[in-house]
Amino acid sequence: MDEIRSPHSHAAGHHHLDHGNAHAATNGFGKAFAIAIVLNVALVAVQAIYGVIAHSTALLADAGHNFGDVLGLALAWAAQGLARQPPTAAYTYGFRSASILAALSNGVILLIATGAIAWEAIGRLLEPAPVSGMTMIVVAAAGLW
Repeated sequence: MDEIRSPHSHAAGHHHLDHGNAHAATNGFGKAFAIAIVLNVALVAVQAIYGVIAHSTALLADAGHNFGDVLGLALAWAAQGLARQPPTAAYTYGFRSASILAALSNGVILLIATGAIAWEAIGRLLEPAPVSGMTMIVVAAAGLW
């Protein structure tokens, strides 16, 4: 009787590259995550400070959005690290679902940030305050750069 061969079975006659190298490319993600987090934290700080100084809901909203991005990056970084852990007796599939939980958490964080931004925007519509347009333009331009 002929052996049934799946496309990925070792009996199919194809050769594999070293499986250890398949994960080597993900090792550089730690540095990328760290750089992205540091840059985004700096942007959040500048936008929040100048948003308060300029009385700008737009800058504060963008700071809140970018802070959500920072939390999302941190969650993704942690999940990527957890997903690489080998299975244990208690967690026979390992921690591969950590990335799914990180994505869910990121979605919840963004919904909370959106709610806070909407709350503040409604308050500003009911009680408008003068905004420093030049400060907004400078900070926005710096953020684009």
